[in-house]
Amino acid sequence: MVMRVMIGLIALAAMILAGSGAWAAGDPKIFEVRDVPVDATAAAAQAARDQAFAQGQGQAFDILLRRLTLKSDWSRLPSAAGQDFKRLISGFAVGGEKRSSTRYIAKVTYVFVPERIRVILRGAGIPFSETRAKPVIVLPVLQTVEGKRLLWEPENLWAQVWREKPSAQGLVPMIVPPADPASPVQVDQLAAPSWAQLEPLATPRGASSVLIAEMTLRRAGDQLQADVSLTEIGPGKSSPSHITASGPDEKAAMGAAVDAITDPANEAWKQTTAVSEGTPQILIADVSYTTLDGWLRIRRAIQNVPTVRSLRIIALASDGAEVEISYVGTSEQLGLGLAQQDVALGMGQEGHYLLSSTAPPPTSAPAPVEAGTPAPASAVPGPQ
Repeated sequence: MVMRVMIGLIALAAMILAGSGAWAAGDPKIFEVRDVPVDATAAAAQAARDQAFAQGQGQAFDILLRRLTLKSDWSRLPSAAGQDFKRLISGFAVGGEKRSSTRYIAKVTYVFVPERIRVILRGAGIPFSETRAKPVIVLPVLQTVEGKRLLWEPENLWAQVWREKPSAQGLVPMIVPPADPASPVQVDQLAAPSWAQLEPLATPRGASSVLIAEMTLRRAGDQLQADVSLTEIGPGKSSPSHITASGPDEKAAMGAAVDAITDPANEAWKQTTAVSEGTPQILIADVSYTTLDGWLRIRRAIQNVPTVRSLRIIALASDGAEVEISYVGTSEQLGLGLAQQDVALGMGQEGHYLLSSTAPPPTSAPAPVEAGTPAPASAVPGPQ
């Protein structure tokens, strides 16, 4: 028994030492801008392609900086003009490519180098957030003029507009599951929804809630108005709200409605999580776990919080540890970042904080891949 404990502690120490090198915090996918539409015409095919990629990388740079920063700071954001994109972009992927001898059309995914984007924003003195919230699953229900309610049907234009929008790329990812007529969640159940009904859609995708967005369209002068009733369902909560948006046609009105839902959610999240780089603070915490895997899971979670600068192990045992975390921002922001990684930050004994896992038990089934998810772009060399 003693020997098994010693072997476990030796393995534990080895894992700690193996991970004590460079600190790679955060979610690199936040720095990936997917499906940027490019369209360029030039005298030759290669010139059109080069022009399209240059056009797209500037658009992607602007999209990324706005994703990370508050609207009140957008007027101060650095311009894409003059940026060294050979250093800023680590890779790209191309989809929907169409070309002729003079024209090039495609959708390009650009992958930016996180630390170089951080340097640009810090140099401009602009607070930013790279803490991503847990996803929200969106169920877009369209009520037709005939009174029919559509959810998984292919003629549900409201769902199609959601899937075409980059709403899954924000700091509050909003994801519409692939159409599934055989889903255990059907539109009739959404009249009186419960978390017990919706949890099977959410948990496999790492989501903390489901947003039911039921929309009707009506004519308002020369515009179409989208009226959307919203109900967010999560463990122990049900939050109703309502938004309206308008546009000259169906898709425009629906697109404006998606923006009216996603933009405030992302802005509110950034208001809570954006930080300016300052002098790091120190927090001492006791870590509770029962297995080596439990410790490693919590350690990875700490490493994945973007505001954490370093982690020092003060003491270590087979069922717990004492750690020192260096971080920027507030302890509330640190706790919020940890919560997105399924780790709770609370108060322990003797003035120490307490870290414990809230992750659900692991399952053997892999998480489903959402329709339209591109291949990893980081494996593709950057533009030369």
